[in-house]
Amino acid sequence: RIAADLLAKCHRIGLGVEAAPALLGDVVIPEVRAKDAYAAADMGDSHRLSRISRSTAELMASHQFRYQLQERRTRLQASEADLRKKWEKTRHELEEVEAQIAFLSPK
Repeated sequence: RIAADLLAKCHRIGLGVEAAPALLGDVVIPEVRAKDAYAAADMGDSHRLSRISRSTAELMASHQFRYQLQERRTRLQASEADLRKKWEKTRHELEEVEAQIAFLSPK
């Protein structure tokens, strides 16, 4: 039952009938109509074919760029976490030195 529900949802997303922001972000798949399903194969208008190809290429480029940005964000977040740990350690060490100086300072 779960597999059937999953396949049905994937089919609706692929057809453009249902949005999937968790998977696709802001990308909206336009609804696929039966009369347009094979339009590229049997149409004689090369301009429309190039427009469809360009649109697909732009979508793929957009997905690739988004993926690269997500990878970069992950690396930056890891770097930020490391730097925060180092900063906390340095701050703690500085506080200890300040406390020792204060203890040794004449009153």
